[in-house]
Amino acid sequence: MKKALLLLILTGTLFGSSVAQPFLQLVPQNLYKENVTLTAADWAGFYLTSKYDEIGQGMMVLLPSGDSILAFCASEDAGYIRIMKGKMKGNGIRYTYETLPLNNSLKGISRPSGEGFMVMKDDGKLENVYNKHGNAKGMKEVEGCFTAGKMKSIELKPGANPGEYDFSGSWNAIEKKETLPMELTFLKDCYYGFYSLKSFKIHEKTAHGMYWDTEYYKIIPKSSVLVFGIPMGDCLYYLAVHKDGSQSYVGIFTMTPDKNGLNGIYVDKSDMKSIGKKGDKLNFTR
Repeated sequence: MKKALLLLILTGTLFGSSVAQPFLQLVPQNLYKENVTLTAADWAGFYLTSKYDEIGQGMMVLLPSGDSILAFCASEDAGYIRIMKGKMKGNGIRYTYETLPLNNSLKGISRPSGEGFMVMKDDGKLENVYNKHGNAKGMKEVEGCFTAGKMKSIELKPGANPGEYDFSGSWNAIEKKETLPMELTFLKDCYYGFYSLKSFKIHEKTAHGMYWDTEYYKIIPKSSVLVFGIPMGDCLYYLAVHKDGSQSYVGIFTMTPDKNGLNGIYVDKSDMKSIGKKGDKLNFTR
């Protein structure tokens, strides 16, 4: 994946809440069923992951890419991006992964890359996934185990494919709050890029007497935003990471019929179930 180039771009540009999961963290191999067949559409979606190591919880987008499954996971504190790519078999996916640090949050983590396995819980809902990074056995078999809950399925349009539309190039923001332009680059299976916000809002509280009841918005002068997206038909499903705000989001860009515009929407983890119906808008034009 041209990791050296990507690491150079990321580390040179980006200086160094709890997620309630609906099930226990179990070893996925014990739940694997080879005679169960799941499709790419069964897996496609936006997920929340539980904490399993020092890098904590995250938001994940997972989609088919050619004959593979591709996923990006961003930590809630905007400290890392994890890339996973694998093959479906039965009710599981065997994959390789690598972790790209966006600051110093990965200090002390011993395995930022390796192999993994995930299994979809066979309960008819196709929402709950058991994961394991690494190959620990015996008494340490639960090491690397974590869970992912599908918050929103991604509907795959009939006939849509990852290479149908070209999202690369320079895109000018229509909203006044964004600076111009956003640059998107295609890198093997995905797109990555950056844009800047003149200002964005972080919802915080400040003390008032003995009570934390006065809310205000803190305006940050400028924020660089990293975008990692997986294309499918006329849509780009992406994770966005705000450097200055230490925040991450998931979003969808939809290309206009004339292929000269991107109509976007993004949400944080609290609104993932309603993405596509509501969210903050981000629209660009060539």
